[in-house]
Amino acid sequence: LGLTIVSRYMGSIGGEIQVQTGLGKGTRITMRFPVEICQDCGTPDTVYSPGIRPGLTIGMCNAYISSPETSNFATQWLSLWGAKCVPVADTEIGSDEVRLDVLVVEVNSTTALGTPWHRITTPSLVICAANVVQEIPSSPTRYICRYPLTVSTLSDAIAALQTHAGESPDAEPTVDVRALVVDDLPLNVKVLKSHLSKLGVTNFSEAGNGQEAVAKVMQDGGYHLIVMDLMMPVMDGLEATREIRRLEKEGRVRVQSHIIGVTAERGRNKLKKMLEAGMDDALNKPVSRVALKKYVLRARSAGRSGSAREETVPHNY
Repeated sequence: LGLTIVSRYMGSIGGEIQVQTGLGKGTRITMRFPVEICQDCGTPDTVYSPGIRPGLTIGMCNAYISSPETSNFATQWLSLWGAKCVPVADTEIGSDEVRLDVLVVEVNSTTALGTPWHRITTPSLVICAANVVQEIPSSPTRYICRYPLTVSTLSDAIAALQTHAGESPDAEPTVDVRALVVDDLPLNVKVLKSHLSKLGVTNFSEAGNGQEAVAKVMQDGGYHLIVMDLMMPVMDGLEATREIRRLEKEGRVRVQSHIIGVTAERGRNKLKKMLEAGMDDALNKPVSRVALKKYVLRARSAGRSGSAREETVPHNY
Protein backbone atom coordinates (compact mmCIF):
# COMPACT_ATOMS: atom_id res chain seq x y z
CA LEU A 1 0.00 0.00 0.00
CA GLY A 2 2.80 2.40 0.89
CA LEU A 3 4.60 1.87 -2.42
CA THR A 4 1.33 2.34 -4.31
CA ILE A 5 0.75 5.70 -2.64
CA VAL A 6 4.34 6.81 -3.29
CA SER A 7 4.16 5.64 -6.89
CA ARG A 8 0.98 7.65 -7.51
CA TYR A 9 2.49 10.71 -5.89
CA MET A 10 5.67 10.40 -7.97
CA GLY A 11 3.54 10.16 -11.12
CA SER A 12 1.59 13.28 -10.15
CA ILE A 13 4.78 15.38 -9.97
CA GLY A 14 6.40 13.92 -13.07
CA GLY A 15 8.66 11.50 -11.24
CA GLU A 16 9.19 7.76 -11.16
CA ILE A 17 9.96 5.03 -8.63
CA GLN A 18 12.12 1.94 -9.13
CA VAL A 19 12.47 -1.10 -6.87
CA GLN A 20 15.51 -3.39 -6.87
CA THR A 21 15.64 -6.45 -4.63
CA GLY A 22 18.00 -9.36 -4.15
CA LEU A 23 18.13 -12.38 -1.89
CA GLY A 24 20.44 -11.69 1.05
CA LYS A 25 21.02 -8.11 -0.07
CA GLY A 26 17.73 -6.40 0.77
CA THR A 27 15.66 -3.96 -1.23
CA ARG A 28 16.56 -0.57 -2.65
CA ILE A 29 13.84 1.88 -3.66
CA THR A 30 14.92 4.75 -5.90
CA MET A 31 12.77 7.81 -6.61
CA ARG A 32 13.56 10.35 -9.30
CA PHE A 33 11.58 13.55 -9.66
CA PRO A 34 12.17 17.06 -11.04
CA VAL A 35 13.06 19.84 -8.62
CA GLU A 36 13.84 23.50 -8.96
CA ILE A 37 17.34 24.37 -7.77
CA CYS A 38 17.31 27.18 -5.22
CA GLN A 39 20.07 29.71 -5.83
CA ASP A 40 20.01 31.11 -2.29
CA CYS A 41 19.64 27.97 -0.19
CA GLY A 42 23.29 27.52 0.77
CA THR A 43 25.85 24.91 -0.20
CA PRO A 44 25.93 21.15 0.46
CA ASP A 45 28.08 21.65 3.55
CA THR A 46 25.07 23.23 5.26
CA VAL A 47 23.12 19.96 5.10
CA TYR A 48 22.15 19.03 8.64
CA SER A 49 22.96 15.62 10.01
CA PRO A 50 21.84 14.60 13.52
CA GLY A 51 24.90 13.94 15.63
CA ILE A 52 27.64 13.93 12.97
CA ARG A 53 30.64 16.05 13.88
CA PRO A 54 31.92 18.03 10.85
CA GLY A 55 35.56 17.47 9.96
CA LEU A 56 35.76 13.75 10.74
CA THR A 57 38.33 11.82 8.71
CA ILE A 58 36.61 8.63 7.59
CA GLY A 59 38.41 5.85 5.76
CA MET A 60 36.42 4.02 3.09
CA CYS A 61 37.61 0.46 2.41
CA ASN A 62 35.76 -1.52 -0.24
CA ALA A 63 38.66 -3.78 -1.18
CA TYR A 64 36.75 -6.83 0.05
CA ILE A 65 33.76 -6.56 -2.30
CA SER A 66 33.33 -6.49 -6.07
CA SER A 67 30.86 -3.60 -6.33
CA PRO A 68 31.43 -0.23 -4.58
CA GLU A 69 27.78 0.85 -4.85
CA THR A 70 27.06 0.90 -1.10
CA SER A 71 30.44 2.45 -0.32
CA ASN A 72 29.77 5.21 -2.84
CA PHE A 73 26.35 5.80 -1.29
CA ALA A 74 27.94 6.20 2.15
CA THR A 75 30.68 8.46 0.80
CA GLN A 76 28.16 10.82 -0.79
CA TRP A 77 26.19 11.28 2.42
CA LEU A 78 29.22 11.52 4.70
CA SER A 79 30.74 14.16 2.43
CA LEU A 80 27.50 16.16 2.53
CA TRP A 81 27.64 15.99 6.33
CA GLY A 82 31.09 17.58 6.35
CA ALA A 83 33.26 14.48 6.75
CA LYS A 84 36.49 13.97 4.85
CA CYS A 85 36.27 10.57 3.17
CA VAL A 86 39.54 8.98 2.07
CA PRO A 87 40.02 5.66 0.25
CA VAL A 88 41.84 3.01 2.30
CA ALA A 89 43.45 -0.07 0.76
CA ASP A 90 43.35 -3.39 2.59
CA THR A 91 47.14 -3.19 3.06
CA GLU A 92 46.75 0.16 4.86
CA ILE A 93 44.38 -1.13 7.56
CA GLY A 94 46.05 -0.81 10.94
CA SER A 95 48.94 1.24 9.58
CA ASP A 96 50.26 4.00 11.85
CA GLU A 97 50.66 6.18 8.77
CA VAL A 98 46.89 6.25 8.14
CA ARG A 99 45.20 8.52 10.71
CA LEU A 100 41.44 8.02 10.79
CA ASP A 101 38.59 8.88 13.15
CA VAL A 102 36.33 6.12 11.76
CA LEU A 103 36.82 3.30 9.26
CA VAL A 104 34.00 2.03 7.01
CA VAL A 105 34.57 -1.53 5.76
CA GLU A 106 32.31 -3.52 3.46
CA VAL A 107 32.72 -7.31 3.32
CA ASN A 108 30.94 -10.34 1.87
CA SER A 109 30.69 -14.01 2.86
CA THR A 110 33.91 -14.85 1.00
CA THR A 111 36.11 -12.06 2.33
CA ALA A 112 34.82 -11.74 5.92
CA LEU A 113 37.00 -14.58 7.20
CA GLY A 114 40.10 -13.20 5.48
CA THR A 115 39.70 -9.63 6.73
CA PRO A 116 42.47 -8.69 9.24
CA TRP A 117 40.09 -7.80 12.08
CA HIS A 118 42.92 -7.90 14.64
CA ARG A 119 44.57 -4.97 12.85
CA ILE A 120 41.45 -2.79 12.90
CA THR A 121 41.86 -0.66 16.04
CA THR A 122 40.06 2.37 14.62
CA PRO A 123 36.32 2.67 15.46
CA SER A 124 34.72 0.92 12.51
CA LEU A 125 31.43 0.47 10.69
CA VAL A 126 31.19 -2.92 8.98
CA ILE A 127 28.61 -3.32 6.22
CA CYS A 128 27.58 -6.82 5.18
CA ALA A 129 24.73 -9.22 4.44
CA ALA A 130 22.74 -10.80 7.27
CA ASN A 131 24.39 -14.20 6.83
CA VAL A 132 27.86 -12.69 7.33
CA VAL A 133 27.27 -10.99 10.69
CA GLN A 134 28.20 -14.09 12.70
CA GLU A 135 31.59 -14.22 10.97
CA ILE A 136 32.63 -10.79 12.24
CA PRO A 137 34.32 -10.57 15.67
CA SER A 138 32.47 -8.28 18.07
CA SER A 139 34.11 -5.21 19.58
CA PRO A 140 32.89 -2.23 21.66
CA THR A 141 34.15 0.06 18.88
CA ARG A 142 32.71 -1.91 15.97
CA TYR A 143 29.24 -1.25 14.53
CA ILE A 144 27.87 -3.97 12.22
CA CYS A 145 25.21 -2.95 9.73
CA ARG A 146 23.30 -5.35 7.50
CA TYR A 147 22.25 -4.53 3.95
CA PRO A 148 20.62 -2.36 2.83
CA LEU A 149 22.47 0.60 4.32
CA THR A 150 20.09 3.48 5.04
CA VAL A 151 20.79 7.14 5.71
CA SER A 152 19.49 6.93 9.28
CA THR A 153 21.56 3.80 10.07
CA LEU A 154 24.67 5.44 8.63
CA SER A 155 24.08 8.58 10.68
CA ASP A 156 23.46 6.63 13.92
CA ALA A 157 26.54 4.47 13.41
CA ILE A 158 28.96 7.32 12.73
CA ALA A 159 27.48 9.42 15.55
CA ALA A 160 28.11 6.57 17.99
CA LEU A 161 31.53 5.59 16.67
CA GLN A 162 32.95 9.11 16.59
CA THR A 163 32.75 9.32 20.39
CA HIS A 164 35.66 6.87 20.58
CA ALA A 165 37.93 9.04 18.42
CA GLY A 166 40.76 10.74 20.30
CA GLU A 167 39.44 10.15 23.79
CA SER A 168 41.73 10.34 26.80
CA PRO A 169 41.82 7.03 28.71
CA ASP A 170 42.20 8.73 32.07
CA ALA A 171 39.44 7.82 34.50
CA GLU A 172 37.81 9.91 37.19
CA PRO A 173 37.66 8.90 40.88
CA THR A 174 34.84 6.51 41.76
CA VAL A 175 31.56 8.24 42.67
CA ASP A 176 28.60 6.84 44.60
CA VAL A 177 25.96 7.13 41.89
CA ARG A 178 23.52 4.54 40.61
CA ALA A 179 22.84 5.09 36.91
CA LEU A 180 20.56 3.54 34.31
CA VAL A 181 21.40 3.70 30.59
CA VAL A 182 18.40 3.26 28.28
CA ASP A 183 18.94 2.78 24.54
CA ASP A 184 17.88 0.17 21.99
CA LEU A 185 21.24 0.23 20.17
CA PRO A 186 23.88 -1.90 21.98
CA LEU A 187 26.74 0.25 20.68
CA ASN A 188 25.18 3.42 22.11
CA VAL A 189 24.78 1.66 25.46
CA LYS A 190 28.44 0.64 25.40
CA VAL A 191 29.54 4.19 24.58
CA LEU A 192 27.45 5.72 27.38
CA LYS A 193 28.60 3.08 29.88
CA SER A 194 32.19 3.76 28.84
CA HIS A 195 31.71 7.48 29.47
CA LEU A 196 30.12 6.82 32.87
CA SER A 197 32.90 4.40 33.85
CA LYS A 198 35.53 6.98 33.01
CA LEU A 199 33.60 9.46 35.13
CA GLY A 200 33.86 7.11 38.09
CA VAL A 201 30.38 5.54 37.94
CA THR A 202 30.67 1.81 38.55
CA ASN A 203 27.12 1.03 39.67
CA PHE A 204 24.91 1.10 36.59
CA SER A 205 22.29 -0.96 34.79
CA GLU A 206 21.02 -0.93 31.23
CA ALA A 207 17.69 -1.30 29.43
CA GLY A 208 16.89 -1.76 25.75
CA ASN A 209 13.62 0.19 25.68
CA GLY A 210 11.35 2.31 27.85
CA GLN A 211 9.32 -0.61 29.14
CA GLU A 212 12.45 -2.34 30.40
CA ALA A 213 13.58 0.93 31.99
CA VAL A 214 10.33 1.31 33.96
CA ALA A 215 10.62 -2.30 35.13
CA LYS A 216 14.22 -1.68 36.23
CA VAL A 217 13.21 1.41 38.19
CA MET A 218 10.46 -0.52 39.99
CA GLN A 219 12.75 -3.46 40.67
CA ASP A 220 15.71 -1.43 41.96
CA GLY A 221 13.83 1.38 43.67
CA GLY A 222 15.02 4.12 41.35
CA TYR A 223 18.33 5.54 40.13
CA HIS A 224 20.17 8.76 40.84
CA LEU A 225 20.81 9.29 37.13
CA ILE A 226 18.95 7.97 34.08
CA VAL A 227 20.29 8.57 30.57
CA MET A 228 17.26 7.99 28.35
CA ASP A 229 17.17 7.74 24.54
CA LEU A 230 13.99 9.10 22.98
CA MET A 231 13.37 6.91 19.93
CA MET A 232 13.01 3.26 21.01
CA PRO A 233 10.70 0.33 20.20
CA VAL A 234 8.00 -0.99 22.57
CA MET A 235 7.98 2.19 24.67
CA ASP A 236 9.80 5.42 23.78
CA GLY A 237 11.75 7.63 26.16
CA LEU A 238 9.00 10.19 26.67
CA GLU A 239 6.40 7.63 27.72
CA ALA A 240 8.93 5.85 29.96
CA THR A 241 9.73 9.13 31.68
CA ARG A 242 6.04 9.81 32.33
CA GLU A 243 5.69 6.35 33.88
CA ILE A 244 8.76 6.83 36.08
CA ARG A 245 7.51 10.22 37.29
CA ARG A 246 4.14 8.62 38.08
CA LEU A 247 5.86 5.94 40.17
CA GLU A 248 7.80 8.62 42.02
CA LYS A 249 4.66 10.66 42.68
CA GLU A 250 2.90 7.59 44.05
CA GLY A 251 5.84 6.86 46.33
CA ARG A 252 6.55 3.47 44.75
CA VAL A 253 10.28 4.14 44.34
CA ARG A 254 12.81 5.34 46.90
CA VAL A 255 14.84 7.69 44.71
CA GLN A 256 13.70 10.50 42.45
CA SER A 257 15.86 10.32 39.36
CA HIS A 258 17.56 13.04 37.37
CA ILE A 259 16.53 12.03 33.84
CA ILE A 260 18.56 13.20 30.86
CA GLY A 261 16.92 12.83 27.47
CA VAL A 262 19.26 11.93 24.62
CA THR A 263 18.18 12.74 21.08
CA ALA A 264 19.54 13.31 17.59
CA GLU A 265 16.84 15.93 16.97
CA ARG A 266 17.18 19.60 17.78
CA GLY A 267 14.56 22.27 18.23
CA ARG A 268 12.44 23.96 20.85
CA ASN A 269 9.37 21.85 20.11
CA LYS A 270 11.25 18.65 20.87
CA LEU A 271 12.76 20.18 24.00
CA LYS A 272 9.32 21.29 25.17
CA LYS A 273 7.95 17.74 24.81
CA MET A 274 10.90 16.34 26.76
CA LEU A 275 10.44 18.76 29.66
CA GLU A 276 6.67 18.26 29.68
CA ALA A 277 7.20 14.50 29.95
CA GLY A 278 9.27 15.06 33.08
CA MET A 279 12.84 15.01 31.82
CA ASP A 280 15.22 17.32 33.66
CA ASP A 281 17.69 17.96 30.90
CA ALA A 282 18.54 17.20 27.29
CA LEU A 283 21.70 16.22 25.47
CA ASN A 284 22.24 15.99 21.74
CA LYS A 285 23.89 13.01 20.14
CA PRO A 286 26.72 12.25 20.15
CA VAL A 287 26.89 12.54 23.95
CA SER A 288 30.36 13.50 25.14
CA ARG A 289 31.95 12.61 28.44
CA VAL A 290 32.39 16.32 29.18
CA ALA A 291 28.65 16.92 28.80
CA LEU A 292 27.82 14.01 31.10
CA LYS A 293 30.26 14.98 33.84
CA LYS A 294 28.21 17.78 35.39
CA TYR A 295 25.15 15.54 35.66
CA VAL A 296 27.14 12.80 37.35
CA LEU A 297 28.43 15.29 39.92
CA ARG A 298 24.94 16.71 40.42
CA ALA A 299 23.47 13.22 40.86
CA ARG A 300 26.18 12.33 43.38
CA SER A 301 25.45 15.43 45.42
CA ALA A 302 21.66 15.04 45.27
CA GLY A 303 21.87 11.30 45.90
CA ARG A 304 23.12 11.90 49.43
CA SER A 305 19.78 13.48 50.27
CA GLY A 306 17.80 10.76 48.47
CA SER A 307 16.67 12.89 45.54
CA ALA A 308 18.33 13.72 42.25
CA ARG A 309 15.54 15.85 40.85
CA GLU A 310 15.83 19.57 40.34
CA GLU A 311 14.49 21.93 37.73
CA THR A 312 17.06 22.98 35.17
CA VAL A 313 17.22 24.63 31.80
CA PRO A 314 19.12 22.50 29.27
CA HIS A 315 22.35 24.33 28.48
CA ASN A 316 23.18 22.79 25.14
CA TYR A 317 19.85 22.91 23.33
